[in-house]
Amino acid sequence: MFAYSFTPPLGVCNSREGTSLVRGEMYAYTAVCGPDVVTPEHTYALTASANASVDLFLIEGRQFFLDSLTCCNSSDAQAFIESHPENVGFQVLLTPTPSSFNYFPRTNTSIILVFLNSSPNTVSVYLTEALYFQPVPVGLYLLAGLLVTPAGIILTLPYFFGRRRSGWTESREQIGP
Repeated sequence: MFAYSFTPPLGVCNSREGTSLVRGEMYAYTAVCGPDVVTPEHTYALTASANASVDLFLIEGRQFFLDSLTCCNSSDAQAFIESHPENVGFQVLLTPTPSSFNYFPRTNTSIILVFLNSSPNTVSVYLTEALYFQPVPVGLYLLAGLLVTPAGIILTLPYFFGRRRSGWTESREQIGP
């Protein structure tokens, strides 16, 4: 974990800024920037805000979502999303205050952003997104950090205790009779 915090992403694969309009009591979607399929080596960074409250979902399996939903009304989209929670990468309520999120895919998948507007007014959603490429998947860094840190602490303890003990016996021998 410590090593991961100092490892920068190799580079930005793609980035984009834009605005999406979500009509009243409807849903809207936008494909994310970058390739059609993201892998565990990618990190998707998103900063989003809206001029009124709107729900944002990151859905894994873009084509499954688009093929399964035939109507544009927000209650149908909400019911579909609730019936497939395994496809939701994350969910958040957007407000006028900008919020930042990072998404780390667990497998190779296609993702899509879905906005649900339950109010009768049209809402503008402001997005800044970037797709980064990591040299090693995040899960490997975290696992390595979790395993190596305690092992390092345990392996250094005998060194410190052994040094202290040997110093104590040397000073005791000098004081001897």
